[in-house]
Amino acid sequence: MTSVLRVLVLTVCLLALSGSSVTSVANAVESVFDAAAKSEQAAAAKERNLQRNIADDQVRVLYCTACGYEANFNQVKKYLEDTFPHLVDRVYGANYDVDPTKKTLSQAINVLQASAIILLVFGEYILPALGIDTTLLRWALNNRIPSFFIVLFMGSLANSLTASGAFEIYFNGDLIFSKLEVDRWPTLLEISNSISEYGLVQSVSS
Repeated sequence: MTSVLRVLVLTVCLLALSGSSVTSVANAVESVFDAAAKSEQAAAAKERNLQRNIADDQVRVLYCTACGYEANFNQVKKYLEDTFPHLVDRVYGANYDVDPTKKTLSQAINVLQASAIILLVFGEYILPALGIDTTLLRWALNNRIPSFFIVLFMGSLANSLTASGAFEIYFNGDLIFSKLEVDRWPTLLEISNSISEYGLVQSVSS
């Protein structure tokens, strides 16, 4: 009986190891296919760009305006226009749109903040005229410092909802750098090298 039990345990262990090996092999094969697919997509994009008309070249940068990244965009824009003269006035920047729900909530908080400021200043005249109870307003006026910080926090909260941290660079519609993906800033040389891989330098110099 003990021998049979040992055989069963050994069989189960072997099956488990076999299943684990199969899973590992399957994952490895899947990774290879994914890498091959991405490589083919990148090659196709580069081939398409090599056949393009350079007069249509453009760089588009989607960045987080709420994060104060406009200065970073202007630096990239100047560098690219200096490095690739035919891109002058063809480096565009725009705000990176966040999730619509967050955007709507941020706008609502901004409206609420503006309303709170108006009420703190003119509420003593507005609320009685509208027949609205002023108990909460009186508390706010009697506690100006906490009220000020609450209003300030509302602005910070609204800003954080739209602060995506994005700095996404596209060349002719192809993403060549994503701060959201790599969680770091690009170097200027890295950007120009990425564009050069699409044949831009060779096309300009020919």
